[in-house]
Amino acid sequence: MSALHRKPRYLRLADRLIAGIRSGEFAVGDLLPTELELCREFGVSRHTAREGLRLLEQMGLIERRRGAGTRVIARHSPVQYRQTVQSIDDLLQYGAATRLELIDTVLESADPLLAGRVGVESGSVLIRLRGLRRPRDGGLPIAYTEVWIPRPRGRLGDRLLDPTDAIYALMDLLNLRHLVRVEQLIEAESLSSDRAQALGVEPGSPALRFTRRYFGQGERLLAHAESSHPAGRFSYRTVLSR
Repeated sequence: MSALHRKPRYLRLADRLIAGIRSGEFAVGDLLPTELELCREFGVSRHTAREGLRLLEQMGLIERRRGAGTRVIARHSPVQYRQTVQSIDDLLQYGAATRLELIDTVLESADPLLAGRVGVESGSVLIRLRGLRRPRDGGLPIAYTEVWIPRPRGRLGDRLLDPTDAIYALMDLLNLRHLVRVEQLIEAESLSSDRAQALGVEPGSPALRFTRRYFGQGERLLAHAESSHPAGRFSYRTVLSR
């Protein structure tokens, strides 16, 4: 199966709509087709259509109002990415609303320092992915990301080490079906020279570092991810309800 067809259907739908907005097929101020019209035109479910539109809304490209439809409000998403989180599903939308450009994927043996950081035994074999996150329709990178994964056996481990397939393998690994718990830590930091250079800012610039640990059944660690967001390109909002 090709990488294209491994992409979730709602992402494929979102890509088609984004292309239509950027090309002018759907101009700013135009109404997009309704969920039911999208279902008929693209042969998708109502849930898929809703998730595709939700992604465009998070990107700042459309505005949805009950009774008024879905209107295009921008051809390109703002540089700053805003994320509102109320559940694990919302947390995973970050990966869907942005794209990870892979820098490299390598095997790495965890020394005591890295082992303590990731939460594995010293000497464990990890797969490390590095990349830059950007809005799906382009623009400046909003984060420098590193992900460490205890090396899975079999086909998934091979896919994670394949530069042409690693991103899709990571999406499969962190699919909502496999997740039981996600831990998140947010800290302020000053960007190191290598991270600053990759992000196009000055060394020592302020940033937010997000550390996320993803757990599956039996409290098995699936991945440890760290993302550095330079000031002005990302905001994070949490909604708490009684």
